[in-house]
Amino acid sequence: MSEAVETSAQASQEHDSVESTELAAPAPEVQSEAKPSPKVQKRPLRRFVQWFTRSDALAQAQVTLREEGPAREYKRRAAAALEVGERILRPIEPLQGGAELLALEAFSQAVFWSVSAIHRSAPASRAEAWALLPETARAALKAPDAVGEVFAADDTARGELSDAAVREHLGQFATLARELVSRVHGPDQHLEALRAQRALRSGVIAVMVTVAGAYGIYVASRGPNLATTASWKASSTLDNCTPEQHKCRGKAFKPFFHTQEEASPWLEYDFGARRRVSKVVVENRKDCCKGRAAPLLVEISDDRKTWTKVAEHRDTFDDVTLTFAPTSGRYLRLRVPKKTALHFESVKIYR
Repeated sequence: MSEAVETSAQASQEHDSVESTELAAPAPEVQSEAKPSPKVQKRPLRRFVQWFTRSDALAQAQVTLREEGPAREYKRRAAAALEVGERILRPIEPLQGGAELLALEAFSQAVFWSVSAIHRSAPASRAEAWALLPETARAALKAPDAVGEVFAADDTARGELSDAAVREHLGQFATLARELVSRVHGPDQHLEALRAQRALRSGVIAVMVTVAGAYGIYVASRGPNLATTASWKASSTLDNCTPEQHKCRGKAFKPFFHTQEEASPWLEYDFGARRRVSKVVVENRKDCCKGRAAPLLVEISDDRKTWTKVAEHRDTFDDVTLTFAPTSGRYLRLRVPKKTALHFESVKIYR
């Protein structure tokens, strides 16, 4: 009996000890939660680095493009077909009869391959492709049923279309093709925009630290960039090109203007009054067609009627600085004396 009492008392003590331990257990947790988290301290710095490098956003954009699979080839075909259609619509030399039907076919191909890219597989027929057309694109058409009928028709049926019927549908096919090609190239344009942001932002600190003092002296010696306050205009504007939005015919585009292909295209600046000028810095288009800007003439005028050539650069270039004897005038013109299209990424003018 005594042993039973002792055993019971011992069990009671152990039970009380367990309860005491359990009640005391949360204390270290409270103490741990009171400590600052090192991750929280690093987040502002990480966000700051990300703002400059855009590494996370770039990685995600690259993953998105890699996951496209066959869609990348479909996008390439769509862009190529669109380019063919545009060239047929705006030929350098007059084309023979039937060219509009060929343009209609090219735009149809652009639509078909764009739909293939959107769905990441090629439809079995044009009729199936039309059924898969995004509703927003279909709703933008004036006569979607009629356009769909022509789109799904075979070559024989298309060949029997009258010239008037072809012209009636050509505009809608062209608009639809441009919209879809621009849509499927959205991820590519997003990636290019991120790369441009990274290049710009990542270079800010390095530029500020290494050249701030020298740049101040340089700017003071040459004066302001007169192009920033002058008005400008080009000899013409290419259709379906919006350089202010960095797009041209559904593709990413860096130059700030694009003329049509013409004889002696030019870019003209109006200072508003006579200005003394001695240097022009031109940044040519980088992605292609650099030879279009050569030979490049710099001309100055007071009345836009009589122009004086002050500088010339004959070779193909990426960037070029043209210096010449200080010359005064109200207007400055950059001109290429041949049949070509003209486009620059930037122009700077100094006294």
